[in-house]
Amino acid sequence: IAYHNTTIVYLIGGFLQGNYTTDKRNLYGMGGISSIEYSYQDHFTIENEKIVADPIETYQVKGGALYNVSDDMGVFFNTGYVQKAPIMDNVIYYDGTVASDPDNEKFLHNEFGLNYGTPKLGVRVSAYNTDWQDRNLTKSVSTGQGSSGDTDIIFLKGVNQKHQGIEIETKVKPNDLVELDLI
Repeated sequence: IAYHNTTIVYLIGGFLQGNYTTDKRNLYGMGGISSIEYSYQDHFTIENEKIVADPIETYQVKGGALYNVSDDMGVFFNTGYVQKAPIMDNVIYYDGTVASDPDNEKFLHNEFGLNYGTPKLGVRVSAYNTDWQDRNLTKSVSTGQGSSGDTDIIFLKGVNQKHQGIEIETKVKPNDLVELDLI
């Protein structure tokens, strides 16, 4: 047996959402909060100590709007801000090292686009931008020469990524028996 660990994830949260629809428009919004706590116990250590990290609180807010310009065409906009708690390995490492004050990962997302649809053809075109901020990464670093060096755990903070693009989705329905979806 290579290892015998117990890990527990305590998670509690809730959210509210709302939707308002008329003939011409649809509005949507939601908000949520959560709290997560991690514990880790390595039963092969002499102390057999249960390590508990401090709770991490997160929240998210999202919203969107659709306006139907005509029976066949609508324009939309979606936005959201999400905090994501780091995964357990980025809070408590397998050797029991606990990160001091780990940052929540953050996502800011914006999307706008156009829907066009008839009984035989549907097209959706959207452009999006997502900023992923404070991504958490964990790296093991050895110092010294050969096997005499020490190994340290580095909790990397502040790694950012940007995702941008254009998406086109189409649907062609030549008759009632055949429908082709192209993404």
